[in-house]
Amino acid sequence: MNKKLWPIFFLSILFLVSCTSKDFNEKLESGKKALENQKFEVALADLSKANELEPEDKETKALLEITRNIIDCKTAMESGESEAALFLINKVLENNNHYLNKRLSNYAKKLKGDLELTIKQTANLKDIIEKGHQLLDQKRYNEALNVLQNVNITDSTNESITKLQNEIKVLQVEAEKAKELAVAQQKLEEEKKAAEAARIEAEQNRLKAYGGNWGDANFYSNGGNGLTITFINSNTATVAIQSVSSPPANRIAEISFTARFPQNGTTSFTFDDDGWFSKGSGTIKLANNQVIVTITITEKSEDNWSIFSGTKTFSRDKSN
Repeated sequence: MNKKLWPIFFLSILFLVSCTSKDFNEKLESGKKALENQKFEVALADLSKANELEPEDKETKALLEITRNIIDCKTAMESGESEAALFLINKVLENNNHYLNKRLSNYAKKLKGDLELTIKQTANLKDIIEKGHQLLDQKRYNEALNVLQNVNITDSTNESITKLQNEIKVLQVEAEKAKELAVAQQKLEEEKKAAEAARIEAEQNRLKAYGGNWGDANFYSNGGNGLTITFINSNTATVAIQSVSSPPANRIAEISFTARFPQNGTTSFTFDDDGWFSKGSGTIKLANNQVIVTITITEKSEDNWSIFSGTKTFSRDKSN
């Protein structure tokens, strides 16, 4: 190179270095100012340019890392990734603390506090949702509603908090509907039980209505057949059946037994002696306001009297 051109060459180099240094300082300062004012995208652009101009500058690299971590932290917060956001903001506070001014430090600390609160709220809401599901599965609807309705629902801007709060609202509606259905089913069951109890009581009273005297009018004096039913409880009664011969003999044959009547009102019996040494068996049916008795004599003495044999239908005894 011509020695006469050297001064021009060195002056050009000095000019370029001077311009680069000036551009670097401008971008660094504007980046720092944007970072302090929480204009993180502007700070990222300016600090990235400063880093291109001076790749080895420690302050630029540190501030650029702070900016990126804060931007990534805010992105994670917006998507509901609170744990990841907390990790990033802790990196800002722990690793680059001496590069933070008071204003930016306070901002980062506030972000950390908000994230810790969000994580705590998230855990609490998840516990409530899990408890609500457990109580619903156990059909403990009042307890489930008590847990779900006592949640303090806020107008949170955090996506994960909002999602969990909405899940609780849906679960609360589900619990209310399940409770209404359970109450309706319980009411229906109670009505069925009441109807069945009324039916049983009516049936029991129906059988009890057959208590009393049945048979031919004045059969004791005029001769004939009769019976007396005395209920011990709703379906068990003592039964006495008499056959009386015509006067003047008025012989009396009588059998008595305890009978248990099923719902159809028909039962069977046996007897070993009717007072005239006759034995046999029979059935007695309570139906249509009549008592129908069928007797089969299986053994009879030579005496000329016994309880009747065959089927007789008894109406209410109208004796005077």
